[in-house]
Amino acid sequence: MKYKIVEKKDFRIVGVARKFSVIDGDQFTKIPLFWGEICKNGLLHKILELAGNGDSYALCADFSLSEQSFTYIIAAKSNATELPEGFISRTIPAATWAVFEAIGPLPTQLQSIIQQANADFFTMEPFIHGNAPEIEFYPDGNTSSPDYRCEYWIPVIAK
Repeated sequence: MKYKIVEKKDFRIVGVARKFSVIDGDQFTKIPLFWGEICKNGLLHKILELAGNGDSYALCADFSLSEQSFTYIIAAKSNATELPEGFISRTIPAATWAVFEAIGPLPTQLQSIIQQANADFFTMEPFIHGNAPEIEFYPDGNTSSPDYRCEYWIPVIAK
């Protein structure tokens, strides 16, 4: 499994959030629908306007083992203080990240990397999960292209 270890400073994101279940892999079906919804209703455009570029992020945060769920936030880096109704902001802490690259059209290639990383990474590598959200990074580009490159970041701490 190819990855790189990267140190990142803290940064702030703004966006919209929704809670998803992980039971029976439900998130892999419903999260792409969430993306489609915010593209269609114009929220993604508003998120990217706050960032001033075409790069977006998605955060997997607030994991609940008892509920088998997490909060998924579609966002962009921004220091905007006035947010549209329904938007949230979060500061992502400085952390060390294992960064996995996915090459190919979304969501198929990225979902494959996420599943593989979560199944194998911590059993094979000298790390434990850090105290930060997991992050998907989507650079501006054609997400349907076979050459599209995005990243999946897992916060890590050396064992």
